[in-house]
Amino acid sequence: MPMLCRLAASVAAAASAAVLTVAAAAPADARESSSTLEITVERVLADTVDRFWLNCAPDFGTHPEPHAACDRLRTLDGDLHRLSPEYVLCPGDHDPVRVEITGTWQGEDRDFTARYANSCSARAVGGPVVPVDA
Repeated sequence: MPMLCRLAASVAAAASAAVLTVAAAAPADARESSSTLEITVERVLADTVDRFWLNCAPDFGTHPEPHAACDRLRTLDGDLHRLSPEYVLCPGDHDPVRVEITGTWQGEDRDFTARYANSCSARAVGGPVVPVDA
């Protein structure tokens, strides 16, 4: 029985070493290129909250348009503050949308919160990263 235990321990050690070798062999930029964000969209007056997650490189997630959202984030170099509310030509409906985005972009922490006047302004400034029509 001791021989069987030593054999099992040897196999486990070899498997662990193989996993560590593969992880160490991956280029640093490949490990850091992945970006994962959680996007929370709260429609204040409707009292609804939707949560989406978005992974870029490769692009996927529960976000309704992961490729379009990741493409937009890439053009912004991951600078979420460029999604900040600004004056846009939208109906004057008072229907606030609160957005929170947290996670990482290419290995760097991101934390963004904004309040848009309504879905139109959230779509105009934050789209397609902010999925207000989902």
